[in-house]
Amino acid sequence: VDVNVVLGAKIKDLTNAEVNLDYPDKVVYVEIIKDNAYICIGERKEWRKYEGNKKNARELFKKVTIVQMPYWGDLRVCRKFGEQIGRAALAFEVKELIIAPKGKIDAYELLEFLKGIQVGQKSRYLVQKEAYPWDVKKVPISVHELYQVVRDKRRNNRLLIITDPKGNTINQVKDKLKKDLKSAKEIVVFI
Repeated sequence: VDVNVVLGAKIKDLTNAEVNLDYPDKVVYVEIIKDNAYICIGERKEWRKYEGNKKNARELFKKVTIVQMPYWGDLRVCRKFGEQIGRAALAFEVKELIIAPKGKIDAYELLEFLKGIQVGQKSRYLVQKEAYPWDVKKVPISVHELYQVVRDKRRNNRLLIITDPKGNTINQVKDKLKKDLKSAKEIVVFI
């Protein structure tokens, strides 16, 4: 958000260009990776603005519960992964994030993972609160044993999706998935 504001003001000052976020003549793309900034100027035809006939993905994500197994091992890695997951859950504004250990886990590793989730969620919340035109709410986060989550979520028109690199590709299931996503009252994704 800060980069958008500073860069937008600088471009406007240097070029005296008008800012048109709906139908721009040129689009400035900026990607920041660590200490490097990469800038690209695109043409209007490349601009993809949300049009009224497209589905708003936010409505779909409001039905999504993420069930995430915690990371374990080196405490710094646990915390880093937790931060990324906390940030992502809020970025997509999902319905709920459930941390679901499959069995016994080291308490300190779990603690670092959960602290990371809290840090990630808070940092993303501050960005969204300032940048989004709608009211931003924190995603509820809970800890629940994996097998109990499966038992609880298996009924009442809930769609359970289990991510597995050995499973079918999206292309193989896209038609059925589209139908199931529309009719499900809750979409539970196990990661």
